[in-house]
Order: sequence, then structure tokens, then C-alpha cells
Amino acid sequence: MPVSFRVTLVLLLAAYPAIQVYFGRREGSASTGYSRPDGQTIQREGRASFIIQAIVFFAIVVCVAIEAIYPPLLHAFDIAIPNWLRWVAAGVTAMSLVGLGLIHRELGRFWSAFLEMKTDHELVASGPYRWVRHPMYSVLMIHAIGLGVVAANALVLALGVLRALMFLVRIPREEAMLIARFGDQYHEYAKERGRLLPRLRLRH
Repeated sequence: MPVSFRVTLVLLLAAYPAIQVYFGRREGSASTGYSRPDGQTIQREGRASFIIQAIVFFAIVVCVAIEAIYPPLLHAFDIAIPNWLRWVAAGVTAMSLVGLGLIHRELGRFWSAFLEMKTDHELVASGPYRWVRHPMYSVLMIHAIGLGVVAANALVLALGVLRALMFLVRIPREEAMLIARFGDQYHEYAKERGRLLPRLRLRH
């Protein structure tokens, strides 16, 4: 893999936790959103899902590190993707990180890496949440799959797709938590917004 793609791949991956740490510090604590999950939180996540998510992300990190340091180790998984398409994917993935920053800014202290809510949690309906119920999952799915295209590596791509699928599994659990907390307020909110993409309104 050319050095330019290797550097780009590392930067695109490293920017993801960097954004989360940055916004955590802005809210007054580097650990904001990453507090140790209790048993109830893990139960909401689903223990198996919780473990699989962690393993998949760790595997992506390891694969990207290998691609950056010694790509021949993963040559067996290389796939033919035109360089122009890889650069387009890099641009789209970078835009997903911009979106991630905007979403973090909107959520503020209500963001958590786990399925949990703050004592004084409020339903956020501003910024990207005006159009989509789960914009963070939308951009993270783009980010995960985009890394695989930039790497032009079937293993990284497969892990990215698996990570995206795990978000799809997680969404109904998060929505159940939100309904339990906000009830009809969330039902009304959900009627006007798509789950991962803006809802199309057909004119009559």
C-alpha cells in the first residue's frame, strides 16, 4: 500500500477517538462518556453484543496498525479498488468525522459510549437530530466501512461491515431505553425523523 494511503488510513482511524476525547474534556472530564458500565448497562447492551463490539473495534485497530507498519502481513486480503475510488472514500470518511464532531457538540454531556442515560437527561432534537434519530450511528457506519475501502483490504472491509451491523443491532435497544425514559415525547419525535437517514416527505 502506498505511504499516502497508509498515513491517511491511520489519521482517519485515530481521529475517531481523538474527537471523543476532545469533546469529553470540553465537558469537564476526560472520562466523560466512558465511565465504567454497570451490570444494568451491560444487560441493556447485551453481554455478547458488548464483547463482539469491543473485539471488532480492537481488530480494526490492529489491522490498521499492521497496514501502517508492515502491509505485507495482510497482502492476502488485498482487493483491487481504483485509487480514485479510495480517495473518494477517504474524503467521505473524513466528512463523517466532521459530522461526528458536530453531533458530539450537539449532545454535549448527554453523550455516552454505552447505553445509559444521565440523571437529568434531556431528549436532544437540535442540530443533526432535527432530521435523523441516530445520526451518530449513521456517520460511524460510514467511517467503519470507509476505512475498509481506503485500505483496499477485504479483512478491514469485512470488519467495518460487521461493526456497522452491530450498530444496527444496537439501535432498537437504544430506542427501547429512550421510550422507557421519554415515552410519548419520544414517539412523537420519532414520527418526524428517519432512523439513520432523513425521512423523505412526498408532496401531494
